[in-house]
Amino acid sequence: MSSATPTIAPKPDTDSEPDPKARSAPVIRRAMLAGGVLLGAAALTTLIMATGPDGSPAEQVEKAWPVTVMRAAPSEMHPMFATYGRVEARTEAKLRTNIQAEVQQVYVQDGEWAREGELLIQLRADEIELRLREANAEAEQEAAALSSTQIEQKMMLSTTSHYEQMYRISQQKLTRQKELAEKRMIPQALLDNAVQQASRDTIEYQNHKRAVADFPSRLAQRKAAVTIAQAKAERAQLDLKKTQVLAPFTGPVLDVAVGPGDRTNAAIVLITMADASSFEVRASIPNLYANRVRYALDNNLTISADVTQGDQPTTQLQLARVAHNVRPGQSGLDAWFSFPLTQIDSARLPALGRVINLNARLPSEPGLVALPAQAIYENDRIYVVTNNRLQATTIERIGEFKAANGADQVLVRGDSLGVGADVMTTALPKAISGLLVDPIRANPITEASAIANGETRQTSTRPQQPPAPRPTA
Repeated sequence: MSSATPTIAPKPDTDSEPDPKARSAPVIRRAMLAGGVLLGAAALTTLIMATGPDGSPAEQVEKAWPVTVMRAAPSEMHPMFATYGRVEARTEAKLRTNIQAEVQQVYVQDGEWAREGELLIQLRADEIELRLREANAEAEQEAAALSSTQIEQKMMLSTTSHYEQMYRISQQKLTRQKELAEKRMIPQALLDNAVQQASRDTIEYQNHKRAVADFPSRLAQRKAAVTIAQAKAERAQLDLKKTQVLAPFTGPVLDVAVGPGDRTNAAIVLITMADASSFEVRASIPNLYANRVRYALDNNLTISADVTQGDQPTTQLQLARVAHNVRPGQSGLDAWFSFPLTQIDSARLPALGRVINLNARLPSEPGLVALPAQAIYENDRIYVVTNNRLQATTIERIGEFKAANGADQVLVRGDSLGVGADVMTTALPKAISGLLVDPIRANPITEASAIANGETRQTSTRPQQPPAPRPTA
């Protein structure tokens, strides 16, 4: 067996020249790969450019805010304001008596209504009747004494001539006796008797004259005594009337302090009453309206206030007076509203001390516009819609107003509130002059009630106005 000898391939000769095609193949592949990458990048770039967003700025569209507007119609209206007050009585009586007597009967109680002249309390009249009889008897006695003195004066005057005659005779006799005594024709004893008689007649005549002269004084004293006695009788008669305590006026009985069996005197209050005709409401006038109220009073203009008590008809009060000072603890002036005299009865007058709400009505003023409260910003500014843009306008707040449907509104006055001006009534937090809005005007028939209630009706119409250009910054 012979062994095979392996054939050994000859080694390439490294020193020989390489094949040119073999050297160019890798270069071509790298060039093709780079070209493909470049083509892919170009295609991707073209795709991105074709599908990318447009670089030109987009047109901005301003938002129009939907708002409700109402058309202003300035007119003459009565400004109103709401306040509250307490019912008071201008006249309140504490009934007393200056006689001392026992209470016999009490006819009223606390809270009852008494009419003027009505019997409230009856006192025992036994002692008073006795004093009255005694005073009447004393008056009759003094009247009789006066009559007696007058008769005595008449009699004395009738005897005056007799006293004068006796005086003249005695004087004449004395003269004759003196003449005879000087001639020594009569004894001295006769002369002495004549002197004595003349002196006696003179004394009697002078006493008579003095008595006659004293009669006017005696008559005056008697007349004074009669007057005093009659006054005592009249006082006793008044005391007898005072045993019946009568109502001095019509009004409610506030307090009864005595009962049957109590003893009265001047220091004890029997009954406390209030005069119904003096009922009034003491209310506070806000500072905003104080000057208007005082001006109206000074010029005799009527200011009324409506009061509603439950299911009773509305009562209209009249402003009577205004205080000139501000009480501690309050900012407004006090004003008193009086009740009409036609409503002075227990069923229509409120209880004393009760706090009630008032809707005061001031004299009418021209050029006022009624707006809902939400249309007013910061108490002195509103917005008028002009060409669908808001325009701030300063206004003066005049007062409040009660619409026919009972809604509360605010009366304002402003230079830009002419007839037909569109006033925004929506409470818009971003309200500013120049803001674009989409105004919605309520139906003219229901506009007032809809705005007053803060409603936006769906059956409204939009003003046909061209959109205004956007304001520049």
